[in-house]
Amino acid sequence: MAGQRAFLTEKFKETSIRDSINRSNLTMPHRTGSKPIREIIYELGGKDGNPPDMATIFFETRKKDDKLVEPETNEKYIKSLEV
Repeated sequence: MAGQRAFLTEKFKETSIRDSINRSNLTMPHRTGSKPIREIIYELGGKDGNPPDMATIFFETRKKDDKLVEPETNEKYIKSLEV
């Protein structure tokens, strides 16, 4: 019962509103759904002790139908490959 009251506090409501606004302003949302990034890393070689590089993780968490949709996301991905 005490845990349910936390949702009624002003601090929680303010934090929730702020977080909702911040999420709506994301220009490069991830598209993995409820699958955690650590699971993607595990599947892409982490289980064998060979985790993928950051560019691969970036692409895999933001792709839609095996391509990046937003132009800004595509630009950042290309820059990450150049480094």
